[in-house]
Amino acid sequence: MSTVIEVSGSIRPATVNTPLDERSRVQTVADILNIKNPELGGRVFVVENAKWYKITALKAGMVGPVEVDDTKVKTYEEVPDAAAITGLSNRIGTLETAAGDQEEFNADVAANLGELQEKSEAQDNFNAGVTAKHEQYDGKITEYNGKFTDQDEFNADVAGHLESLQDDVEQQAVFNTEVTEELTALKEGVEAKMPPAMFTLPIPQDKDNNTLSFIFDVCENGFFDEEDTTHILMNDHLLKMELFSNGEFAGVPESGIGNPYYGDSISFTMDTDMFPDYVPGKTYYARYRWMDQATGRTDWWGFKFNHGMIDLRPVRTTFGDNSSVPDEESVDGEFTVDYLNGDVQRFILSNDAVLRKENILNIPFKQAIQVIINPNGHTLTLVNGASSIDYTTKCLVGVVDIGEFIMVDNEIF
Repeated sequence: MSTVIEVSGSIRPATVNTPLDERSRVQTVADILNIKNPELGGRVFVVENAKWYKITALKAGMVGPVEVDDTKVKTYEEVPDAAAITGLSNRIGTLETAAGDQEEFNADVAANLGELQEKSEAQDNFNAGVTAKHEQYDGKITEYNGKFTDQDEFNADVAGHLESLQDDVEQQAVFNTEVTEELTALKEGVEAKMPPAMFTLPIPQDKDNNTLSFIFDVCENGFFDEEDTTHILMNDHLLKMELFSNGEFAGVPESGIGNPYYGDSISFTMDTDMFPDYVPGKTYYARYRWMDQATGRTDWWGFKFNHGMIDLRPVRTTFGDNSSVPDEESVDGEFTVDYLNGDVQRFILSNDAVLRKENILNIPFKQAIQVIINPNGHTLTLVNGASSIDYTTKCLVGVVDIGEFIMVDNEIF
C-alpha cells in the first residue's frame, strides 16, 4: 500500500507505477474535486476512462475551523484526445457538403482541407510516436526490473521518461488548439460566403387590365404537401419587392401591379420573415403563379434553387381574336399607342403630331401591332431612336417584339 508523505524538498517513488505527484492521478472523474492541495493548471490522469484533465479554477475550503483560499478544485476540463480531433475532421465533411457548387468557396475549402489533411497526418505521426514511447517505457520497466539493483538510478530514469511524456501531452494540447481555431475560421468563412437567394420573376399581361399579384411556394421535398409548404404572398411583403420598369428599378406602388407594368419584372430577396426556416445555401424546391383581382390564374412554374433564380420566360395570358379594325381616334402633339387597346388601331391628326417608338406600349413577346395614321392635312413625325421621318399622307406603322422592338413604316397609296 502506497504511503503519502508531505515534504518540503523533491521526492521520488520507491515503487513502480507510482505517480511522482499523488495529485496527478485519480480513479474516477468525480475524484478530481476531492484532490487535496490542488494546483491551478495541474493535469490529472483518470484511470476510469484513461483521459487527461486540466484544473481550470480553484476555490476556498475549510482547513480545520478556518476557510483557506485555493484549497479545493472548482472547475476542470478534459484535454482533447485523438478521437476528438477525428470528430473535428468529420465536421469538415459536413461543412464541405453545405458549400454547394460555389466555385470560389470550393477552392477555399479545398485549400483548407489540404492543410488540415497535412495536420491530420502530422497528428497520426505524433500519435504513433507517443505509442512508441509508451511501448518503449513498458519495455524499459521490464528491463529495469530484471537489471537494476540501484533503485535510485531506476527512479531517475523513470522520472525522465515521465517528463518526456508530459511534454508530448503539452504539444498535443497546442496542436488541438490550432485545429480548433482553424475549424472555427473555416466555419465562419462558410457562413459569410452564403448570401441569401434572390429571385426575378416576369410580370404577365392581363387583357382585362386587372391588378396582379403572385403566390410563391417553398418546400424541401418537391411534393408541396400543405403541411410541408411555406406560402409567400406578394402583397404581404410589398416593401421588400422591386419592379424593373421603363429602364430602372422602383418600389411596388400601393395600388398594386397593373398597367403599365405588364411585361416588366419583379425582384425580391429571400429572408426568414418570408420563410422562417430558411437557411442560405441550402437547396429547396419552389413554384409560383400569378393571380388577378378577379378569378384569373396562370399555371404553376417550378424550379430548384440554393443561391437564387431569374425566370425570364415570356409570360402572358391567352388573348382572343383582337384584329378587328376600330374607328379612327383623333390625336395631336406627342401621343401613345397601347397594344391593350387592340393589335390594329387607327388615328387621325387634328394638328401636327409625334409618335415615338418608345411610346408604343405593352406589346407581348412575339406579338405585333399595326397602326394606320391619317395626317389629315397636318404633319406626322415618326421617331425611331436617333432617326425621324415626316409624313403628310396616310401611313402604316408596324411594331413587333422579338426580344427587341422592331418598328417599320410605309406610306399608304
